[in-house]
Amino acid sequence: MLAPSTSRRPAVAALVTMACLGAGVLLLEVLLTRVLAIALFSHLAFVVIALALLGLAVGGWIAARHEGLSAEARGRRVSVALLIAAAVALAAVLFVAWVPLVPDVVTHAGKVADSFSTRRRAIAADPFQLHWVAITIAAVLQMVPFAAASYAQSLLLAAAPESSGRLYAVDVGGACVGALGAVALLPVLAGPNTIGVVIVMFVAAAVCSALALGLGPPRRVARWAVVALALAAAAILAVRPIVMHHGAGFSESHVVDTVWTSLARVSLHEMADEDEEASNAGISDPWLLVDNTSRTRVAFANDTHSRRNLERIPTSLRPAGDVLIIGAGGGDEIASALATAAPGGRHIDAVEVADGMPTLLRRHFGDRPDFLLSQPEVSYHVADGRAYVEHSDRRWSAIQLKEVNFHSLAGQVASTWSPSLLFTVEAFGAYLDHLAADGILSIERFYPKDYATGVRGLLSTLRVAADARGLDLRDRVVVVKRPYSYGLRASVMVGAAPFSQQDF
Repeated sequence: MLAPSTSRRPAVAALVTMACLGAGVLLLEVLLTRVLAIALFSHLAFVVIALALLGLAVGGWIAARHEGLSAEARGRRVSVALLIAAAVALAAVLFVAWVPLVPDVVTHAGKVADSFSTRRRAIAADPFQLHWVAITIAAVLQMVPFAAASYAQSLLLAAAPESSGRLYAVDVGGACVGALGAVALLPVLAGPNTIGVVIVMFVAAAVCSALALGLGPPRRVARWAVVALALAAAAILAVRPIVMHHGAGFSESHVVDTVWTSLARVSLHEMADEDEEASNAGISDPWLLVDNTSRTRVAFANDTHSRRNLERIPTSLRPAGDVLIIGAGGGDEIASALATAAPGGRHIDAVEVADGMPTLLRRHFGDRPDFLLSQPEVSYHVADGRAYVEHSDRRWSAIQLKEVNFHSLAGQVASTWSPSLLFTVEAFGAYLDHLAADGILSIERFYPKDYATGVRGLLSTLRVAADARGLDLRDRVVVVKRPYSYGLRASVMVGAAPFSQQDF
């Protein structure tokens, strides 16, 4: 039972405890998915959710075996559990950020894998290359804070069964605040340093739980633990010293700058050009990476990198018309649209959902005269591509939809719908509705294997959308493919009007 009192202090303290506990747990869960998406391939970051659920179950099970504790013993254990949660949560973030879970060098078929796709294939072929001991330690460290928090929560609810409904409601409300707080805190605190706020939440919950359960002054060890954790949190929030030292996809040594959000980390990398001659000459190009996996080259006006790209075809066919690019990334498609424009130019709307990209582009290249986002013909929008189209009353001569389902945590979440929301019948219908009379919808995708099945599925979806609008796709569809040693890139182009011989 909560300590009897004529004042409302114990009851209020109990509510504050539950609110802080809920906020700390959800903020920690979001934070761990973010750092693990960098350290252990983004598609494996979902293991954090499983570990959190396991920890919550273990904590509740242990608490159920301690129902006979005295009020004082229960109170002491709640405070200790919350302090343990704070300390181990800090250890978990530091471990994942500073200890390599994936080796810096992995091999596949006797060759060193040096890109995200090849490294992931190398690990899939030989998973024993992973540092499994480190992964096991990281998993245990990530599970313990949730177990400790669940243990404390269960003991608190058992101490006041008549108020359990209100306490649990406050806990859920705190969890909502923690989840929403991640949206604001991760960019400001540069990702891993958000653990400072988690520590504050757990320490505050530990202190308030002592008031709620009517305990006397904390024991010396507990006092020192509170002071040490509070100082650690203050130092982290003030200095922000925690940075990722190891990444699964690309080396963190190439990172120049980062922007964190609740869905992805966008980083600017300097790495050797894929072209062997340029690489041997020491020439490097800037790249933008999402979650250390999906990458897009930073393009500039008048550069020649994109002169052989498939996305030049539709903009070359409609040189005088305006262009919409969904998934603009670092600007390769923007550069192509500018390079293929007729005299007098055209307007280019570029849409990108990863809001860290324009931030990094402006921060590092905004003063260059060839910076794409400062060109008068270019409007760069941070938005969901489909929503942008559906809420627009404009029509474009070319709409380009590139490979936007990147291999980040956000991309994995988007891919839980099949097809993803950008590739549904309704989405394709919206794109067709916003084409000019002679417009072209171009959908570019990469297929590591089974190209024919992938393109047939895309064409089937397009046909349903076209049939609903009375469009006959015969003479309106062109498929251009470009083979690589590791797969095939295809551009499916659909015309608002039938293509003519002059087009090709």
